[in-house]
This record gives sequence, structure tokens and C-alpha cells, in this order.
Amino acid sequence: MMSLFKTNLEDTYNLVNTTKQYNFNTCLSFILERGKKLYGDEFIINQFHKDALYKVLIYAIEDPATLDRLDMSLDKGLLLMGAPNSGKTAALQLVKPFFSRKKQYDIKTSRSLVHDFMQRGFDATIGFENLNAKPFCLDNLGKEQLAKHYGYSCEVVNNIIESHYEQRFDQSYPRIHITTSLSPTEIEDRYGQHFRRMLQQMFNVVVFK
Repeated sequence: MMSLFKTNLEDTYNLVNTTKQYNFNTCLSFILERGKKLYGDEFIINQFHKDALYKVLIYAIEDPATLDRLDMSLDKGLLLMGAPNSGKTAALQLVKPFFSRKKQYDIKTSRSLVHDFMQRGFDATIGFENLNAKPFCLDNLGKEQLAKHYGYSCEVVNNIIESHYEQRFDQSYPRIHITTSLSPTEIEDRYGQHFRRMLQQMFNVVVFK
């Protein structure tokens, strides 16, 4: 079947002794084409996007030397921070094909997660808090409200993050990713100092401007 795009995933790298060597500019062409298809012709990649996308791509393709140079670790997830509409969610959506099949993730908004809890209780969070859980991205941290189910109040997002924090040294435990428009100070004001420290230990921070 003929592709709808000029640039396909296999065009973004050369295979050298079974190792994929990626061309960053071709990767950007791949992302830009799909971004325009998904979000419209107004979708662009500016210089600020390039800097952030480079880090997300390096993480996705698992380039150890460059990750070390960027002070990033595959033992941590990604925390994408930036103003609303700065491209955080789009980046995680469009870079997904570069992740290995095992590390493919679903994107779930914090609001929908809380809504699910209010409908189903703790059954709604079980799939995010166990060893067999699929990697996922928690989108728009800070936009959710306090969840209530039959009179029981729960900080759903806080609980899920804490359960992953407790398993952070277990390499078989799925890594999660987060996007947020909150600043570090706003995160601490909203969730507390302990929560902010958990994020610092669990995630590679990538800032979108």
C-alpha cells in the first residue's frame, strides 16, 4: 500500500552493522508531515521545538552516548513542561513511532483519569499501578480535580505517581511520561514538596518554549 507521506520511518535512519543511525533532519520531516496531517497546516516546528524534540527523539531511539551527554537516563520517564499549546502533547503523539514496540504508550489526560475513578473507583487505576501495566503518558498534569467515589476522596494522580516512585529501581516496571503546563513552583504549591521531589527523581525534564 502506497504511503500518504513523503517520509516514512525507514527513511529516518541508515542501518549500519544492525545499528540504526538516525538523521535528525529527516526525523523532523517525518514528524512535520504527520503533524500537519493530524493538527492542520498551521502545525510548524520552530527552533525551540527542535531543541526539545531532539531530546525526546534521543530518548525514544535510546542513543546511550547522546543521552549521557544530555544528562538523561532511560531509567527515568519524560516530563515535558511548558506553556499551554507549546507542543508538549503533540510531541509525544508524533514521536511515538520511534519508541520500541515494548515501550509504546497510551496518552491519558489527568482529567479523564479522575473521571474514570469517579465512575469506577479504584478499578479504574489498577491498570496503571502494576507490573503488567502498559507504559502511559499522563497528559496535562494539574488540570484534574479531586476525585470522589461514593463519598471517598482520592488524589488519583498523586497515588499513581507514588506507586511508580516506589518501584523506580525495578527496571521491569513500566516507565511513565507526563506533560504539564505548571511550573516547578506551581507543582509544589498544588501537590506538595514530596511530590515535586518524586518528579525530580523519576523524570528527565524537557522544556518546551
